[in-house]
Amino acid sequence: MADESRANQKNGVDFASDISTSRYEGSEVALGRSGRVLISPDRPLPEYDSPHASAYHAVSRVDSSRAVIALICEPNLPPRFDAMSRLRGFHLPGLLKVQDWGLVTWNKDGDRRFVVVIDRPGGQRVFTDLNRDSKPLSEDIIINGFMQPAMQVLREMQQRNVSHRSIRPTNLFYSDSSSKSMVLGESVTTPPAYDQPALFEPNESAMCIPIGRGIGSISSDLYSLGVTALYLMLGHNPAMGKTEGEIIARKVESGSYSTLVGMARLPLGMMEALRGLLNDDPRDRWTVNELDMWLAGRRLSPKQPRMPPHSSRPFEFMGKEFHSVRALAASFAENYEQAVSVVRSKNLDAWIRRGVGDEKCANALQAAVTSTASYISGRGGEDRLVARACIALDPSAPIRYRGVGIAVTGLGSALSASMNNPDMRQVIADIVSARLPNQWVSAQESPNGEDLRISQSIEVIPPLTDATKLGGGIERILYELNPTEVCHSALLTGNFVTEIGSLIPVLDEIARRTDRPELVLDRHLLAFLAARLRRMNEEIFQAVGSNNPEARSLAVLRLLSGVQEQAVSPPAPNLAQWVLSLLGTVTSSFHNEKRRVRVQEKLGRAAKTGKLIEILRVIDDNAERNADNREFTRAVNEYRKLHRDSEGFDQFMVIRNEDARILGEQIAAAVGGTTVSITMAILLLIWFT
Repeated sequence: MADESRANQKNGVDFASDISTSRYEGSEVALGRSGRVLISPDRPLPEYDSPHASAYHAVSRVDSSRAVIALICEPNLPPRFDAMSRLRGFHLPGLLKVQDWGLVTWNKDGDRRFVVVIDRPGGQRVFTDLNRDSKPLSEDIIINGFMQPAMQVLREMQQRNVSHRSIRPTNLFYSDSSSKSMVLGESVTTPPAYDQPALFEPNESAMCIPIGRGIGSISSDLYSLGVTALYLMLGHNPAMGKTEGEIIARKVESGSYSTLVGMARLPLGMMEALRGLLNDDPRDRWTVNELDMWLAGRRLSPKQPRMPPHSSRPFEFMGKEFHSVRALAASFAENYEQAVSVVRSKNLDAWIRRGVGDEKCANALQAAVTSTASYISGRGGEDRLVARACIALDPSAPIRYRGVGIAVTGLGSALSASMNNPDMRQVIADIVSARLPNQWVSAQESPNGEDLRISQSIEVIPPLTDATKLGGGIERILYELNPTEVCHSALLTGNFVTEIGSLIPVLDEIARRTDRPELVLDRHLLAFLAARLRRMNEEIFQAVGSNNPEARSLAVLRLLSGVQEQAVSPPAPNLAQWVLSLLGTVTSSFHNEKRRVRVQEKLGRAAKTGKLIEILRVIDDNAERNADNREFTRAVNEYRKLHRDSEGFDQFMVIRNEDARILGEQIAAAVGGTTVSITMAILLLIWFT
């Protein structure tokens, strides 16, 4: 994490400093400590708006000769932080480059918004509406003005291990007023492919809900490039009049090329390229190198699309006839309640084995049904059964659970955008706890690295979904699935902490405020730290929720000092004083008054260094604590001895008093008897004389 923090600072992104200094200045909003970008809220540029980000006039103080615009992102959609970092310094002319980004105070009410600063297009948008016909572009402009520069961009992006995921006609701009060459628009203000119509996405991505399409790949971009080229060539939507569901169903059944190109009259050369780019199997789809060779004039022979096996004898479900397993699986996913009994039926197994002739698929289905046997009772178990069956029947499709399609790499963004949506949040939690991503990855012939990373992360998540466990629950899932997710802690409201390197400086800034809130590590902050701090004992997170004030304050100190040390954060004297104010119960536990004062003085000096570990060393000073305990124990023993002696003396006095009483009674009796005897003797003497 320390490396990540230093990398961000090297790239010119220092959220810890920018957050506290980005400011609203009436007619302008300044980004960065030195106001490196000035944004004008009163000068909107709607012609450059993205679907979920509004464009405004901006000026770069770093390079005033460069025309830029500021895109103000919607607050509930996570931007692509990883893509922004990887695209910084991009030098090819075929892409509107990301120049800067950060959090700004957007208005006088103090609203905080994330902003992305990009190059200003030199020309107008190529298409403003996908549903309006336009003049078809010439083959020369499509090849040399669009496909050639786009290919170079995708090659560079492939080397940077990032994909675009927003290639479509409405996200293309002419590079200048001549309208002969084009540049790709931005792709970082929303999650990958969130703004893409299903028409421009490969089947496996189009089946997903937009927020859950995942990072995809350059292969996905090449497919989008092919559909976009076809659109520019026709001048209209190649699937006009069809719903997204109908488009997906047709592409699954008949293939993308057949569905979209159909009987359109196109140049032979372009038909060759489209066959290669619109191949539904990523393994057979053209690569960047193959597209480059075609653009260079080399004629290639695209592989024929691998159509799914068809059965001459249809399988009936929901009143419809299905000839392929993939189409049937799609219907199961949409009608999951009705699919339960069918999935377990012998008729389906027999149809797959005899009608379709796919023993591998039938065995996978049988294994899926068997593995879910312990969950069959109840609605939850039935939903898992159908989801597992759909993976077995069509491994290339995304995870489909309760009518929701989500890519493995799209789980994080879907959860991030759904934290205020209990139903969707529960769907994702169920997918994770059922280990559906792990089954999906196991079903792939060659899963990519990011899918594997997510599935491996999920292996440790289900035991932590207990809602009562601090550092776990749905919040832990959120931060495990999203390595760049902003921490949603109430303590950090108005700040933008995406990695632990930013946390200590932000807390130090908050500590300076006269109206600072109580230093409470809530569920979100604890889950954020649990996901980011790999060397922290899980027991510390539980201690933060202790009912014992001393144990709770010590846990907070240990946790934050661990963050400061692991992230190699700078000194934080304000935060140190803030933490010190919590330690009253700890210092008061010293019994010796002089030692207590001495420890408090040491803590004061340690806090001035701004290093929380120094405060912890004073608290953990065994010599002071042991000496205090020894002296206290000795004092207690002496007190007990004196108490015992006092009790013995009191008991002795009781005995002496009793003895004295008895002796007094005896003496009194003797004296009384003697007195009576003498008195009687005198009376008798007088009587007889």
